Amino acid sequence: VFVGMLYGTIISFQPFREISSANYFKQIRMNKTEGYTTYRHLIPNVPLPSERTPIAFSFMLCLSVGIAVFCLMAFHLYLILTAQTTIEFHGNWSKRRQARKRGRT
Repeated sequence: VFVGMLYGTIISFQPFREISSANYFKQIRMNKTEGYTTYRHLIPNVPLPSERTPIAFSFMLCLSVGIAVFCLMAFHLYLILTAQTTIEFHGNWSKRRQARKRGRT
């Protein structure tokens, strides 16, 4: 899942960056001066007005889910390296917190 989200983020980053750039408005002006009735891709990797929302949504979704999955992967990697289960981790965390309250750490 992480690799898929990373791929989605990478592939949608350039069009996302171009959503409000000078090239976006230049492409709109070029379409009007060329006389097209519908917008066309005249500059590579610059989205059309109808593509702005899907590109922004896919970039934000892939980025946020990718970060969440990465954090979960890092936590599980920590558990593997310390030879703990999730239940043991929470038990140890709770005992550590209680010991800290009593001033034993």
